[in-house]
Amino acid sequence: MKPHDILNDIARDEWADPVTTAAKAAHALLGLTGQSWAEEGVAAAQALRKRRPDQPLLLAVTEVAMDLNPVRTAAALEVIIGRLEDSRWSMDLAYEAARYPRLGVLSLGAGTRSVLRGVIEAASPELVTSSRAIRRGLLEFITPVTLVAAETADCLLLPVIARHTGRMWTTGPFARVAHAALANDKAVLPIIHPLAELSPLSRQAFRPAAYVTDIVVERQDPTS
Repeated sequence: MKPHDILNDIARDEWADPVTTAAKAAHALLGLTGQSWAEEGVAAAQALRKRRPDQPLLLAVTEVAMDLNPVRTAAALEVIIGRLEDSRWSMDLAYEAARYPRLGVLSLGAGTRSVLRGVIEAASPELVTSSRAIRRGLLEFITPVTLVAAETADCLLLPVIARHTGRMWTTGPFARVAHAALANDKAVLPIIHPLAELSPLSRQAFRPAAYVTDIVVERQDPTS
């Protein structure tokens, strides 16, 4: 498939995995750097940026593709691809989550599952969720799983779509659970890919989907 076709498919698919989608976009744009980049490549990046302002990882990819110099752009895209393929960020979060005996789970998304796999390697926490469907999915982990409100856990694992300074974006239902956890003096651990940290330029372009809301979460130290 040609790079332009890949980018058009990405622009239309709102439900694909964000990390996989961003990697495909970066590879497609990288393939355009050997052609008429200033005329075609930059325009393709700008078009994707305008069509998918809801996706912070795509904003990160297209931001580095705004450079008219194809050599610099290719190098920047290679760095982005490496960061998208590097899963060590989830291990850092797993190390932090492993300090809590009970973890509240809201999602079976790739980020949450990756963090949980790292936690289970280091500890045997009790996983807490109010969803029977999520509970069934969590049974793959060799650790206790309890069907109660996730906000009652010592630490809530909160899937986050984007973050800028102290503000972050997640779904409305997840935000309500996070607020309940904070009201109960529980910790909230944002599960977010590092590239979803919005730069000032991407923050200006970011337009979250209608079902997304913002929240401010202050991290809590479990040892305090």
